[in-house]
Amino acid sequence: MNYEYLAKFLEEQKTKVHIFNDLSRAITKFGIKVNKKVILMIDEVDKSSNKQLFLSFLGMIRNKYLL
Repeated sequence: MNYEYLAKFLEEQKTKVHIFNDLSRAITKFGIKVNKKVILMIDEVDKSSNKQLFLSFLGMIRNKYLL
């Protein structure tokens, strides 16, 4: 696995993500490129001032997992 290629891909995607749909697409593309199971670790949730935004994010991730 070429980790430098994946790191570059993520850096490129970072500039393209502006809304949840963009983030969802970037995560899907990453999963396709990796072609392996991906573990996502989330930290600093307790410092988030927008709980609804975080719940929306979790919902998006859950939907991806179920698909």
